[in-house]
Amino acid sequence: MRNLLFSLLCCFFVAQNLSFAQNNEGFIKLKSVNEKNKTEIVTWYFKGDKLASEVEMFDNEGKSVKIKAVFDRSAQTIFVSVPNFSQPFATKINTIPLNPLFAGGIQYSELGRGNIEPRFKQNVDIQMIHGEYTTVAEYTTDIPFDWALYKDFLKQDPTFYTMTQQGLKGFPYLSVTKDQSGKIIAQFELLEFKFTSVGDKVFQK
Repeated sequence: MRNLLFSLLCCFFVAQNLSFAQNNEGFIKLKSVNEKNKTEIVTWYFKGDKLASEVEMFDNEGKSVKIKAVFDRSAQTIFVSVPNFSQPFATKINTIPLNPLFAGGIQYSELGRGNIEPRFKQNVDIQMIHGEYTTVAEYTTDIPFDWALYKDFLKQDPTFYTMTQQGLKGFPYLSVTKDQSGKIIAQFELLEFKFTSVGDKVFQK
């Protein structure tokens, strides 16, 4: 009986560790639309504390180009690669300008928790007020990504910037920014996500 109990406990801890590993590795794909109705498809890849992204941009004829970014914390640098460039170019994070809308600070508040997006188990509603704009976003704690590790990297989008500054653990999948008249200035929404193995090549410069 004791041996059976020990075996069951071992199976439980192995299953828990596998579940954590799976939830800490994969990708999430978002559709982003700006004020001028320009669409981008942004795919974020995460593995432990590693982070990379791929942005697919479209011209007026619908042709697309993909831009890859690897976020290197040790070098405090973002390495960006674009087709037709033989080598990626590097951007030191201390040269990345802060969005002027955040200069006066962001009033952050959590609005609630629950199963808002059925594709995730746990989600959080947050609100950010920055200047004349208000952003309402949702993130899931199913993906336990620690944005505090990238505090100095993401300085343009209000949701990602707030995630880094507040040290929130999770992944944002929905965000809508409006001005005082209620006009949508920017937004992104979830297209696809998957907990899956991500090769180390994705995070290579």
